Amino acid sequence: MQLSEADCAPSQILLMPAKAVADALAGIGYRVTPLCDATRKGIDQAIAAFHDALAADRKSEGFFYCAGYGAQANGVNYLISVGAEINTSANLDDEGVSLLRLLGNLEEGRNRVNVIVLFSTAEGQVAQNGEGRNSPFASALVAHLSNPGDSARQKVAQYLRNSIPI
Repeated sequence: MQLSEADCAPSQILLMPAKAVADALAGIGYRVTPLCDATRKGIDQAIAAFHDALAADRKSEGFFYCAGYGAQANGVNYLISVGAEINTSANLDDEGVSLLRLLGNLEEGRNRVNVIVLFSTAEGQVAQNGEGRNSPFASALVAHLSNPGDSARQKVAQYLRNSIPI
């Protein structure tokens, strides 16, 4: 799937880091399927297609990266789709896509390993977008994915050890 930046103008601030990570993953041999400005149905369909691709090759490594919006309510995390109308946490089940759905699909795929990367802020905080095209988090992740050798899983572990202040 090819996307131009113009295709995703409303989400420009999210597109740039997503494209950088997609390019880095493609550069180390991953098949990348970008999803931009998706509806809830589009996200559900993409998760199902991701499951099918992973289930078709049990030796595969899945890598799910989200540069979009999310929310948490009652201990459940949600991806928020374009056009979602969320007035209270009670309608997150109807308007958002639970990460439990993604996790269930990955587990059912029974492939070798899966990596999920979601960035978050503490409640009431705003994410750092950085000075350049990408957030500091996406920039660091791309730098680690671009290093030769090691699997993506090992590169993400190295990224977490070296780049995320705790």
